[in-house]
Amino acid sequence: MNEIRPLADRDIQLMQILKNRLQPQAINQSVAPWDVARLEAKFKSEMYVIKCIIIKTIFDFILFRLQISTQEYTPYFSLGACMDGLNLIFNSLFKYVYKTSNFIRSIDL
Repeated sequence: MNEIRPLADRDIQLMQILKNRLQPQAINQSVAPWDVARLEAKFKSEMYVIKCIIIKTIFDFILFRLQISTQEYTPYFSLGACMDGLNLIFNSLFKYVYKTSNFIRSIDL
C-alpha cells in the first residue's frame, strides 16, 4: 500500500492540472470521482496526438536525412497493405475479420 500511494497522488495531481486547464472557473475544486473517466479519456487522447506528432516528426527527419524519395516507400502504404494491417489489428483487438465483397453498381439512366 505504501508503494502505491505516491503513484496515486501523482495521478491525482496530473488530473488536477488537467482539470484546471480544461475548467479555469473550477480552479479551487478538487478532482471528483465523476471527473476521473473524463480526465483519463482526455489525457489519453492528448497523449495519442503527441505520440503521433513525435512519430511523424521522427519519420520526416529520417526521410530528410536519408534523402529517401516518396516513391521508395509508397508501395508499403498501398491501400491493400493498409487494409491488411487494419484487418490484423481489428482481428487481434475485437475478433473482427474484414471480408471483401464484390458488388456491381447499377446505374439508372
